[in-house]
Parts: sequence; structure tokens; C-alpha cells
Amino acid sequence: MGKPFQQQTELFRLFSMFNFHQVIQSPTTGANILDWFVINNLRLVINSDVLPSLRNLDHSLTFLELYLKFCTDFPSSIKCWNFSRAYFMKLNEILLIVPREDIIAASPTPDIALTNITDIINQSACACIPFRIIESNKSTSVDAKPWINHNLKKMISKRRRLFAKWRQTQCRHHRLAYNRLRNKIRDT
Repeated sequence: MGKPFQQQTELFRLFSMFNFHQVIQSPTTGANILDWFVINNLRLVINSDVLPSLRNLDHSLTFLELYLKFCTDFPSSIKCWNFSRAYFMKLNEILLIVPREDIIAASPTPDIALTNITDIINQSACACIPFRIIESNKSTSVDAKPWINHNLKKMISKRRRLFAKWRQTQCRHHRLAYNRLRNKIRDT
């Protein structure tokens, strides 16, 4: 077997391992498919096609349209390092005494040596940099509600201003304007 055949076999083995599928099924250059769009979830493909080439180009134009919905479900709290309270001098002292050469010499491969050194750095950082918890308040956030668009946000802001104006002046005219806008927002 020649080298190109081995590479092709390896490529198809990877396709099979990761459940990849070739989306483009039409020739893109002459009678050959040279342009590949591979994907592991064919349900995401809305449309794909090979279009005629432009002027004197030897390749045809290809396009792939995917359905991508970005996840907006974020964790309610995130644990992160609080660098403002970190003990960087202590971290520096710890890292200076780490026997890096011994770790590298004792590791059978460079990858294992890198992993060991990375673990030591992370453990040292955890000892010297405190954590803090950031809570997200997505249940009360206006941005967490997809039905609230720019125009509705503007109306809500105007409603708040009208309510504040009515509270300040106790004028019937302001109260009626507030009630109309409140009802309009409720009906939206």
C-alpha cells in the first residue's frame, strides 16, 4: 500500500471514530470532490450546495448553512480566582523552589513532564490565590427573557419615568399616561 492510501484510510478511520459525515456530495473541481465539509451532527445542516465556479476559477463555490442555537443556560454561580486578594509573593517563592529539572528528568515523556509541572503550578496557585463565588441573577435579569426586545425595554424605561413623575407631582395627567403605557406593555 502506498502512503496516500494509508493517509486516506487513517482519515476515514477518524471520520468513523468521531462520527463525521461529509456534507458535500457533488464534485467541486472537475469530477472530484476536493472541498470537504465534515460534521458529526447532520441534523444541524439546513442547506448545502455546490454552485458553478466564478469566471476562470477551477473550484466550484460551496456553501453550508447550519442551524446553530447558542445556549443561554449559564450556571447560577461561578467559582473564580480573586486576584485582588492573591499572595503573589508567596506564589513566587513556592514556584522558585519547585525542582523543575528533576520533574522533567523523572518523567518518561515530555507530555507527562508538562502535565506534572502544570499540576504543580495549579496547586500552588490554589494555595496562594483565594476563590470567590460570583452569583448570577438571571431569574430577575431583563436580558434573560428573550421576548423583551429593544422597543419593549424603551417602553419599560419610559413607564418607570412616568411613574416617578406621577409620584412626584401627583398629577392626574401623568397617572393616566402611566396607566396607558402600563396596559400597552402588559398587552405586548
